[in-house]
Amino acid sequence: MKSVLLPTAYLPPINYFSLLLKNETVFIEEHEHFVKQTYRNRSEILSSNGLLSLSIPLQKNADKE
Repeated sequence: MKSVLLPTAYLPPINYFSLLLKNETVFIEEHEHFVKQTYRNRSEILSSNGLLSLSIPLQKNADKE
């Protein structure tokens, strides 16, 4: 049985989906630390004007308890 551990991702690249299909068991990491400029909040798509970078804006929590 083949398994893989993958990070969370927002619109991941094709090789991410390739790993999903090739493996019988897929685990998505839920306790990893956030790393800036990763596939977790960024992606690129092909638009009519060429390559377009997309990102999810992140908001810091003002309440630090």
